[in-house]
This record gives sequence, structure tokens and C-alpha cells, in this order.
Amino acid sequence: RVLGFPVMGVWAPGSDGTDVNAVDRSADGRYLVTADDYGTVKLLAYPAVVEGSGHRTYLGHASFVCNVRFSPDPPGPGRLDH
Repeated sequence: RVLGFPVMGVWAPGSDGTDVNAVDRSADGRYLVTADDYGTVKLLAYPAVVEGSGHRTYLGHASFVCNVRFSPDPPGPGRLDH
């Protein structure tokens, strides 16, 4: 769902373009999240237009991460955030 110039920085330098399996943008338009072949989930600022844009990496998956999405509902009182 998110493709083009604003997300070209989600690929690491030297990537062949197939390493990122999913990209999603937050409802407020401030962040991107990616899932990749290395078992990581990455959080980036949106837009990410520089190759290898700065990000936070979250590890813990033993294999490919096939999909990742932001919740459409903002966190709030009485909600459990997962």
C-alpha cells in the first residue's frame, strides 16, 4: 500500500529490493514500519527518502517477517496496546 519516492529509504544500501516484505504508514502519517527477510521490524520517520534512512530495529523473530501493520486505532485509556 505504501510505495514510491516517500519510502525509498526503507531499503538498506546494497539491497536487491526483495528484502523488505511489507511497509505500512501510521494513521497520523508520521511513521513507517517495515518487515524484512532478516527477522526484523524497523520503525522509521515518514517520509524516508534517503537510502538506508535512520531507524529503530526490533529483533526477536527467528525467520522472515512477512507482514506488519499499525493499528488503525490510537492508544487511549482502557485500551491494551500490543
